[in-house]
Amino acid sequence: FALFVLCGENFGRDREKRARWRANLVALDPRHVPLALREAEELLRDRRFEDASRRIDEALAVQPKLPRALALRAAHAFVRGDRATFARIEEELLRRDPAYGELYGILGRTLVD
Repeated sequence: FALFVLCGENFGRDREKRARWRANLVALDPRHVPLALREAEELLRDRRFEDASRRIDEALAVQPKLPRALALRAAHAFVRGDRATFARIEEELLRRDPAYGELYGILGRTLVD
């Protein structure tokens, strides 16, 4: 995962290089949740909603209650116009941790990019 972060910093905005590097890392461990979530957030910001949804699903299959994965699912729902799913996940996350603000950070980054 650290390699993915470094590659993202080194490749900057070169999406093609990042995508090739990421594909190599995913091939090594397709169930690596932090990598799946990092990729899902990038895909959301790139408006590649189906690909983002697939990576979120893969992370949730491994860790179904992980707050960051649920926050990404909520952001995905929001940008796709599914406000009911967003509200349901938002309520669940805030019930578990009333101070959990990462949901709004992810949503904000998704909406701004």
